[in-house]
Amino acid sequence: MEFLIVCIIIGYLLYKNNSLKKSLSNLTQKINRLTIEKNNNVCSNQNSTLNQNSKTIEERIDSIKKSTYYYKEKDFWDSSLEKEVYFYINNFIKNKSVKVEILPHVSLREIFKPTNDFNNKNLKQLSSYHIDILLLSEKSFVPLVAIEIDGSHHELDDKQRIRDAFKNSLFERNGIQLLRLKPDNCNYAFIESELTKLLSTAPIYCPECGSKMIEKSNNKTGEKFLGCSGFLSLDCRHSKSINYTII
Repeated sequence: MEFLIVCIIIGYLLYKNNSLKKSLSNLTQKINRLTIEKNNNVCSNQNSTLNQNSKTIEERIDSIKKSTYYYKEKDFWDSSLEKEVYFYINNFIKNKSVKVEILPHVSLREIFKPTNDFNNKNLKQLSSYHIDILLLSEKSFVPLVAIEIDGSHHELDDKQRIRDAFKNSLFERNGIQLLRLKPDNCNYAFIESELTKLLSTAPIYCPECGSKMIEKSNNKTGEKFLGCSGFLSLDCRHSKSINYTII
């Protein structure tokens, strides 16, 4: 009887061992199959990348021409009010013979650059914003006054308020005057008054090198004049009359 029981136990263990071997064999086969599929996908992706890289310039250009993700042309101006303000300012410059250059829609990236700790995020942030209108020094194109036309949504939209705060801080830290106009004061008289005040106190820049012009005196005659602050560092000898003004 004991012998029979031992035989049954041994038989059961042998059965379980064979079943376990079969399960392990199936699992191993499944793992191998998944590994092969993964390797095939990797090879396929690599081949696709190689095919793209192996395209000629002509093929790439042709692919761009056939692309469907182009944008539709829009009106240059963001609003009719912005266009109106631009021509108000342009007329003001002509009527008063103001010695400035005027540019609409200037990206912040063209005015500022990230500091040494910059990364792509800083650069993208500058690239995604622009100033509605920018007044620059004559010939040297140094920013003097930035003008923003704020619609009614500026005070209601939290995201817009954050963008405005970013611009305000950026211009203030860099010593560039920023004039914000609202729909109810976008008229010629108000704009003329505000720009006259701002430009009367704006720095004068050298048209040759872009350095600030500072008051100097002639060593022989004692006569005062505006001389370039880059006289020593840049060997710039440009000068202007002490009575020179932007406006």
